[in-house]
Amino acid sequence: MQKQETAIYVPVKSARVQWYFLNRTEAFRLKFDSDSDLLVGYKLYEDAVKAGRLRFAGSESFAILSISINDRVREALAMGQQFDESVEDKTNAPLWRVFSKGLAILANPVNAAIWSQHLKTRVEEEQPDSGAKKPAAKAKSGK
Repeated sequence: MQKQETAIYVPVKSARVQWYFLNRTEAFRLKFDSDSDLLVGYKLYEDAVKAGRLRFAGSESFAILSISINDRVREALAMGQQFDESVEDKTNAPLWRVFSKGLAILANPVNAAIWSQHLKTRVEEEQPDSGAKKPAAKAKSGK
């Protein structure tokens, strides 16, 4: 039987991603600069992208950190009351909440893998093809 992975998607500033990877323990301790007493991450990638676009609307880009844990780690965090589910009030999006002691566990690379994806804040709208033809190239005369 294949182990299920749980992903916690966290929107963050693009400029800080490299620092997070280089200073993993400190990044988890700081809750990825979330200014909160716990780390809140989205259950669904799409919800994290929407939240990131809203939160970082004033900047050109942002990143989504994907923190992946297996069932064994998830169960240990839940038993220690360091990990639970909730719902965001504004968007009704399902969330994962990880408390301080749980973050210390996730800071260990053995317990959690981290990936990042950089995204543009604004979605570029595709321009419909107007059907206008490009001007034909001028032929050189042989004189």
